[in-house]
Amino acid sequence: MKRAAWRVALALVLCILIGLLAWGYSYNSPMVPRASREWSRGRVLGRTSVSRPIVVQPLPDATVLLVWPNLESRLELAHIGSDGTILLARTLPLDTTEPRDPQLQIGADGRLHLLWREVTEPHATIHYALLEADGTLLNNEPLVLSDPTRWAEDEPRLALAPDGRLHAMWADEEGLQWAVLDLGGNLVSPPTLLVPNGRSPAVQVDDGGQLHVAWQEWSGRNTRRLYYAILDPASGELNDTEEIAQVFRRTGQRVEGPALGLDEETGYVLWTMVDMREVSSRGEYAFFPLGLPRQKRLKNLHLAEGWDPSGITVLEGQVTPLLLALSETVESRWTPSGVAQISVMALAQDQTPEYEIWGCSPVMPWGRRALGAPAERQSLNFPPRQTRADGWEAEHIITASTLPSVRPTLAMDGNGYFHLAWLEPGGFGQYRVVYASTAPGVQQTYNAFTLWDVVNPLFTSVFRLSLVVLVLGPMLVLWMMLPLGGLLIYHLVTGEEWMDTRCTQLVLVAALALETALTFFFPLPSGGGWPPLRWVAPAAATLIAGLATWRYLRHPEDRSLFPAFFLFTAIQGLMQLAVHFLV
Repeated sequence: MKRAAWRVALALVLCILIGLLAWGYSYNSPMVPRASREWSRGRVLGRTSVSRPIVVQPLPDATVLLVWPNLESRLELAHIGSDGTILLARTLPLDTTEPRDPQLQIGADGRLHLLWREVTEPHATIHYALLEADGTLLNNEPLVLSDPTRWAEDEPRLALAPDGRLHAMWADEEGLQWAVLDLGGNLVSPPTLLVPNGRSPAVQVDDGGQLHVAWQEWSGRNTRRLYYAILDPASGELNDTEEIAQVFRRTGQRVEGPALGLDEETGYVLWTMVDMREVSSRGEYAFFPLGLPRQKRLKNLHLAEGWDPSGITVLEGQVTPLLLALSETVESRWTPSGVAQISVMALAQDQTPEYEIWGCSPVMPWGRRALGAPAERQSLNFPPRQTRADGWEAEHIITASTLPSVRPTLAMDGNGYFHLAWLEPGGFGQYRVVYASTAPGVQQTYNAFTLWDVVNPLFTSVFRLSLVVLVLGPMLVLWMMLPLGGLLIYHLVTGEEWMDTRCTQLVLVAALALETALTFFFPLPSGGGWPPLRWVAPAAATLIAGLATWRYLRHPEDRSLFPAFFLFTAIQGLMQLAVHFLV
């Protein structure tokens, strides 16, 4: 009876494990791993077919709104609570065909101002809609801002000024267009050609209500010129127009940007040169005192943690230091060649930062710098950081996904907490929309321990073990072929099979030494793990196998040549597998 009960219990446990493994294989976790203890894990909110940045807009009540085009070519709205729960998820009641590049601003009355680009052949147009906080459409139909006979290009912008007016900016075949709306959704100023031949606008509103604008112009086939100016909303004139840089590109290269950022005293214009042939990129930026763009200086964007920056977006508002989010390639334990992860960078020039980069996060084996406010740093007794006179820049890796993380958008709420959205591949022609935050409520919810946290490592370990086991067989043959061949030749020549003579003992030691040397020359593939594993695994396996073989040979009745050799080989192979798998 007891034996039958044990069999039933064992069968039940095996069935549960098999079921958990099957579920783990078929189930996609809604959470994305983090590389920082200051941030929550990322939560998958939805999917999109467009590799474009997601709109993230905090509300005064510490909740967050996100908007993106879903797989059904409709605009999706998600309202995330202060504890990370989804308060609202709905498809907006807008008649869209191919919506792109949504822009969202929230008025003082809580209503939503949504701008997007509608791609409909033969032209793409800029649309505007006024919505209630729950996404209900207020106007009868969206307002078309751009000329429907011209093609509106990517990256329209919508900025909210302190006086409550909305400034829409986009580029078409003529150049940079600018329109003004009020909080009631009425068109105050019709579209005006602001910059002939201007493209890719970037807009920031300072605390005084002035609009800072950066854009790109094509000058010949291989030259891109980047400009900056201050737009006076009252007169509609561009003041202090300055050419920031001339960027020369070769065939297969393209210029991303510009991105525009402001801190209390300095303006920044950032861009990225992407080389499609070499699959690489580099970032550059110019900085200058506000109001004095002629005193600009150019620098390369220095990445200490990774390489190949892309998708630079800048935090709205004037905060010192300037905070920006980007995607960069980072080496990890499982991906030595690198995988794109999201990072937040802080730039400061000749100023005392309001935010500091301090310490290292022990969450990941290689450590990450952490971003925090002065109050947080003092409460944790971190020493103050001395700012260099020539400025500084530091990056902070946020994500630790096994998939490429791209197209980040960064926002900050009224409490000083950061909110981040990005994209990850989610299947053929699809991307997952992921959200993370530094808000305590979101961290507590998203970092909570779940069943997936148990099943996923278990399934990953079984998968890794199966791969190593498949490799172990051929490796054992490789290790033992020459030593076993030598033992067979010795046995055929001398007829010796027992360990009774000194010569046989020396032959066995030589065979085991040769096999040990082969394990060092041809180790198990480490898969990018701990580098010393190449030497630790063979050494540890040889030591344990040698001790076991020595104990076997101490018994007079077991002093056989070939069993001792096969015992050493079997134990060494299993130990190599165990050390390789566990370390």
